[in-house]
Amino acid sequence: MLKKKIVLLAIMIVVTLLGVGVTVVCDKKETNQVDDTLTIVTSFYPIYIATENIVDGVKGIELVNLTQNQGGCLHDYQLTTTDMRKLENADIFIINGGGMEGFIEEILKTYPQITVIDASKGIKLLGEASEKNAHVWMNPDRYRMQLENITKGLSTANQVNEARYQKNCDTYSKKVAALSKEIKSLDASKLKNGIISFHDAFAYLADALSIPVIHSIDLDKDTYLSAGEVADVIDEVRENNVTYIFSEEQLSESSPKRVAEETGATLCIIDSLVSGDTDKDAYLTGMQKNIKMLKQVLEDE
Repeated sequence: MLKKKIVLLAIMIVVTLLGVGVTVVCDKKETNQVDDTLTIVTSFYPIYIATENIVDGVKGIELVNLTQNQGGCLHDYQLTTTDMRKLENADIFIINGGGMEGFIEEILKTYPQITVIDASKGIKLLGEASEKNAHVWMNPDRYRMQLENITKGLSTANQVNEARYQKNCDTYSKKVAALSKEIKSLDASKLKNGIISFHDAFAYLADALSIPVIHSIDLDKDTYLSAGEVADVIDEVRENNVTYIFSEEQLSESSPKRVAEETGATLCIIDSLVSGDTDKDAYLTGMQKNIKMLKQVLEDE
């Protein structure tokens, strides 16, 4: 009887040890799978689309956008608890740079180990010295420089996929270059007196066309100009013989429409490409839409 109990106890110990072993192996396998995944977080929509093209088809990549794809620009954006959770396991954080992400110091303080790639590093920004315009992606040539910055950063952090990143970048950059060529072929002499812009993102597209921007009002999504501010813009339009004003489709058209009605200027709506779906061709499609609008303006007699 004692012998049977000893045998039974031995069997139970073996089964227990096997169970523990299987659990350890499974846990180790799961940990390895997590460790093998490179988690990349982008700050907002334009950078997400750019990165999506560069990492396209690369295995072991988890690409996450920090803010909502329909959120627009990051002016005065406040990080949420959900945002911070997305960064907990992130290996790389890709930002637009140029001051767009005012919350970057908070992220670095909370997650000092995260690798940050600044897509606008080394790119000449428009705007005053004290307040730079960070909407770099609206000029296709500068956007291509952002693509190179992202590619270099990813290649340094993840050298095993360097060749694939560069190949993807080259392929996508050629498509963007075609947009740039089409923009530069437009005759913008009709706008030689300059334009008034209700969103400073258009300054980069205007720069690509060598169009002077008389004044740029950087409105947020739900911001309206006061009656006095509208009056000032109307005066500028008249003083400079401006015949076209530009606004952004995400913004309220109330103030731009009033200026257009008071001055007889034509109101043109652009897409600043700060929101949309996750289609990797979204930038190309959106910029083609802007080019089509510009052609209508410049070719209309």
